Amino acid sequence: MLSFTDPQWNTLKQRFGTAEDVPRLLAALVAADDDDRAPLWAALWSLLHDESGAREAAFAAVPHLVHAAESLGIPLVAHFAAQVEVSRASGQGDALPTELLPDYAAAIDRLPALVGQTIDHPWDADRARVFGAALLVGKRQPALAALLLAEPDAT
Repeated sequence: MLSFTDPQWNTLKQRFGTAEDVPRLLAALVAADDDDRAPLWAALWSLLHDESGAREAAFAAVPHLVHAAESLGIPLVAHFAAQVEVSRASGQGDALPTELLPDYAAAIDRLPALVGQTIDHPWDADRARVFGAALLVGKRQPALAALLLAEPDAT
């Protein structure tokens, strides 16, 4: 994983410029109480994924989010990671920097195991769509995952 202090963050793109602020946002998200995470998640989504697709810094953020998924909430992490992978696979947004590929791919590969941790809990329709998409991208089926994420209620 790209260290939060790695100078490469200064060269990665986010929606409004370079991503030197993203490590602080990720650290704040992980450290926040559950009640305080919603605005941090919204800020992260706004910076790293927009209507045109995933930004470069999203590929560096996904491994950190997957690593912290149990404390952050598996549904939110699964949704974000699946959306980033669907964007990447469909050519929307920025290209995945080669040097980030190994850690990013390993994080995507972990998504089915994360979803598996929720198997004994009930899933409403929105959660089923998100978890289905996460399973599909983790099994290298992003086009099918895109169909699930295209549903308007997926959160």
